[in-house]
Amino acid sequence: MKIVSMISALFVCLAHNGYANDIALQFPLDCTLGQDCFVQQFMDHDDTNDARDFTCGHATYDGHKGTDFRIKDLAAMKRGVPVLAVADGQIVALRDDMADQLWTTPEQKAAIKGRECGNGLVIQHANGYQSQYCHMRLNSITVANKDMVKAGDILGMVGASGNTQFPHLHITMRKARRVIDPFFIDENESCAFDPDNTLWNDDFLDQFNPQITQIFATGFAPNVVEIKDVQDARFTNFTPQADDPALVAYATAINMKKGDVFHIKFIGPNGVIANTKTDPLDRAKSRYLRFAGKKKPDGGWPSGEYNAVFTVLRNDKVIEIEMIKTQIR
Repeated sequence: MKIVSMISALFVCLAHNGYANDIALQFPLDCTLGQDCFVQQFMDHDDTNDARDFTCGHATYDGHKGTDFRIKDLAAMKRGVPVLAVADGQIVALRDDMADQLWTTPEQKAAIKGRECGNGLVIQHANGYQSQYCHMRLNSITVANKDMVKAGDILGMVGASGNTQFPHLHITMRKARRVIDPFFIDENESCAFDPDNTLWNDDFLDQFNPQITQIFATGFAPNVVEIKDVQDARFTNFTPQADDPALVAYATAINMKKGDVFHIKFIGPNGVIANTKTDPLDRAKSRYLRFAGKKKPDGGWPSGEYNAVFTVLRNDKVIEIEMIKTQIR
C-alpha cells in the first residue's frame, strides 16, 4: 500500500500541472548571459492592469507574453548575435521583411499594428510545444518554412524589428496553444526561482542568475550621456584627451528595484573627480542611466589613470558592482 502511495505521489510530482519534464530548452542566444546579453523582462503573471513577474517582482510589463533577452547596443546587433532553436522541431511560420528600427511614438507603433513581433518565426516541437522568436534582424533568418531544425541550430540574428525600444530577442513558449512561462511552469509554487520548476536545461540553469539587476553598459565620455548614446554605442571606443571639454563616467543598469541606490565614484590621478549617490528609487526602473564627472580643469586633464566604480545598493548591501578604467597620456 505504501509503495502504491509513493508511486502515485511521484507521478503527481512529475506531472507538474501537465508538464512532465517532456522538453528541456536550451538558451536561445549564442552569447554569455550576464556579460554580453541579459534578461530584460519576464512574462507577466498578473491578470489585472498591473504587472508581476514569476518572482512577484516588476521585471515585466502589463500583458507581456514572453521573455526578453537583450544585447548591449545596436553595434552588437550589427556585428551579429545568433538566435538559436531552443529544441528540435519544424518551422511552421516565418516573416523576414521588416526594417530594424527603434519605435518610440504612438504613431510609429500604430504603423506596425498586427506585426509587433517584427521579423521572426515559430517552431512546432514535440508534445504540443511551440516556441516563437520575435524582433530578429532584417534578412538574417537562415531557415525556411517547413524546415526541420535541431536544438542549437542558428535561426538568424538578434535585431530590432517590430515594436521594440532596444535590440533583443523576445521568445514566447506555448503548449497546446496556451502561453506558458519556461521559468515558472507550476504556478501553484511560491514567488521564487526554483530550477526544478522550469523548462530550461542544465546548461542554461548553470549560467542563469535570478538576481537580474545588472550594470551592463559603462564607459567614459566628453559630455552629457543620453540613452540614445548608449544604444548607438557612441562612446564605446572613446579615448579621453587632455583637452576634452569635460569628462564623465557613465553606466546603465537594468531591472532596478524600488528603494535601490546607485553610487558612482570617479577618481583621477589628482584625486576624486565625482562621488555621487542617488536617493532611493521611488519605483522600479527597467532601464536606468547615470553619469558623473566635471568640466575640464584649468590646464587640461592631467595625464595618468582614471577609474570609475559603479555600485547598486539594496537595503544597504552591494548587489552589483562594476569597475572601469582609462588613461590620458
